[in-house]
Amino acid sequence: MRGIAVDGKVVKRRRRELGLTQEQLAIRADCDARTIRNAERGRNVDAATFKSLASAIEVAASDLAQTAPAYPSSKLALECIRRWQTAFFDANVDALVATYREDGLLQLPSVAPVRGRVDLTDAYRQAFESFEFESRGDPTVTAKGNRVFLESGQVRMTSRGNREVVEAAAVHVFLLDRSQIAEHAAFYDTLPLAGIR
Repeated sequence: MRGIAVDGKVVKRRRRELGLTQEQLAIRADCDARTIRNAERGRNVDAATFKSLASAIEVAASDLAQTAPAYPSSKLALECIRRWQTAFFDANVDALVATYREDGLLQLPSVAPVRGRVDLTDAYRQAFESFEFESRGDPTVTAKGNRVFLESGQVRMTSRGNREVVEAAAVHVFLLDRSQIAEHAAFYDTLPLAGIR
């Protein structure tokens, strides 16, 4: 995704409620003051900034996003993401990749974007060969137009190599085209994943 459209009114209102200047919020959100000014104007920010900004102003990611245009069926969107979630925790690569459009895009922190079902299949197979994933909390799924936010609670990732365990809260932002995922960005509250094998 080329950034996530931020609801500038929410940013400004929460910043003021918290008694913060733009500069103070920038420090708290680990970005620069220009990014805060842009966010308050409703401009797009990258997924990592979106997550840190939501945390800094103490709102759910779904409350921070700009409301998208009306979508024909939020029910279809939510069903697609529930299918994705079930397939992910069942490590069912075929069912997982079937939730994406043929040219679907996946963006993960610190990894090159993955586009298309063939590459998505390879990426998910590698992930499941390297790690076991287990949901450790109650997920929250919210639809806003053609965007769906999945806040998965704690996810336990166990390395199949050395059995090292990492737990992190994950947030996924999906952009849907009808009942399939067109774009998917995921980010986590911790990234010790890079060090485990």
